[in-house]
Amino acid sequence: MPFASQREPAPCRPAPEIVGDPRPGTRLSASTGIRRSDSGPTYGFQWLADGRAIAGATGEHHVVSAAEVGRQLVVEVTRDGEPVAASAGVTVTKVVAELTITLDDADVSHRTRPRARLHLSAPGSQRLVGRVIVLDGGREVGRVTLADPDAGAAEVRLKRLGAGTHRLTAHYRGTDTIAAAWSPPLPVVVVRR
Repeated sequence: MPFASQREPAPCRPAPEIVGDPRPGTRLSASTGIRRSDSGPTYGFQWLADGRAIAGATGEHHVVSAAEVGRQLVVEVTRDGEPVAASAGVTVTKVVAELTITLDDADVSHRTRPRARLHLSAPGSQRLVGRVIVLDGGREVGRVTLADPDAGAAEVRLKRLGAGTHRLTAHYRGTDTIAAAWSPPLPVVVVRR
């Protein structure tokens, strides 16, 4: 008489992993290693933030929201509706922005107020708003508020700079979802004329 075996569904091995960069606006994926079959159990997912289920986050992928900054995300794999394995947690961090400063004119006179252009960029669909301060060493020489969330650019008229070499930097204060950022220093030679 032939031997009939009943196979128990294999647990999720290896444990699920969260793949992706845990920052607002990015898409995370659950990597599970599950072998799916038509006749086997039904597997599903539940994403958690600080141990609480995220409403509607029941797919293999999850787009990180601004409300999740600073929270720990975990994905649970379910089999027939019951949790069978959970990933290690990942903490959602702020988006890292890049800030640059340039001047309109290469020649700057000590009698004029130079015009600086600021450009802020960040990955994903971030709202690029907030205050940027321009410094000459430790002295504030200009400030502007980025108001157009899609542009990430602004122009600011600086205070007069004395003759000599200056080192301008711009500082973005950040938001709830975007980390503060500093521009690389911009050396400027101001001439007396």
